Amino acid sequence: MIVNRSVPADTVLPHVFYQNIADAIVWLTRSFGFSKPGLLPYIWVDEIDTIVARAAAYGGEVVEAPHLDSPGGEWIATIRDPAGNVMGLYQEGRR
Repeated sequence: MIVNRSVPADTVLPHVFYQNIADAIVWLTRSFGFSKPGLLPYIWVDEIDTIVARAAAYGGEVVEAPHLDSPGGEWIATIRDPAGNVMGLYQEGRR
């Protein structure tokens, strides 16, 4: 079991997984009435630095470089794809 150090053990933290994130964003935006940039999906990755560099190499923009979300917490970053969509990246454990 992976322990999420940034969330207390007694907190409910539901996760939703989608096979097609583009379709999910469209559906969630329409269903809940979000307007851009009201929805910020986070993608769980194993190597945040590699993914941020790859996104930038393929025309993306680094909005926030990888950093800890809280002292002793998890690593997060924010990127913008070439179409202007913003998404977060999340990595547990060491960088």
